[in-house]
Amino acid sequence: MLKVISFGKGDYVGRILRGEQTQTRRVYRCSRPYYMRGDWICCKEQYDGIFDGVNGTYTIKYRSDGSRKTMNIKDIPLCDNGKSLDFANRNFCCNRAGFMPQWASRCTIVMEAIRSNEWLRDISPSDIIAEGFKKKDEFIEAWDMSNGKRTLWEDNPRVYVYTFRVLDSSNIIPCVEREEPLPTTGWTYTIETM
Repeated sequence: MLKVISFGKGDYVGRILRGEQTQTRRVYRCSRPYYMRGDWICCKEQYDGIFDGVNGTYTIKYRSDGSRKTMNIKDIPLCDNGKSLDFANRNFCCNRAGFMPQWASRCTIVMEAIRSNEWLRDISPSDIIAEGFKKKDEFIEAWDMSNGKRTLWEDNPRVYVYTFRVLDSSNIIPCVEREEPLPTTGWTYTIETM
């Protein structure tokens, strides 16, 4: 079964795609981890969706780095239990990661190892690098920004530590209900520079 992981504010998925991040921490909420070794995980992130009714395209702009994917509407997989998507009024701005459709995901990761019942503040220097950061202060700032007031660094929550690898950074995962493979044509990919 395909599972989903959401990355909120920050360039988490960008770091994964660049090979800078191979580990993530999630707050320990129950005795059994949600992700298991071997699970395929669709990475979701913040995005803007732009519908172009004239050209019949839908563009996903990834908030973390400004890159885009554009797809012809007729090539977009069916979602929502096989019902076709309604693209009228589908311009979204700053959509939360949890609302990203699976077909718009830029990468899929595979869980390689899970460590459980660790304290957040016990993170090692090598784990900070695996999380995609060079300094502990950068990790702390990103943790507090992503987790808000729920679980700050100062709270020192217990965490699961997930180690993963990218399955295919060019893969776009279709919705679980769809049995047909995604079309290999119809996508364009550009990176905007500031």
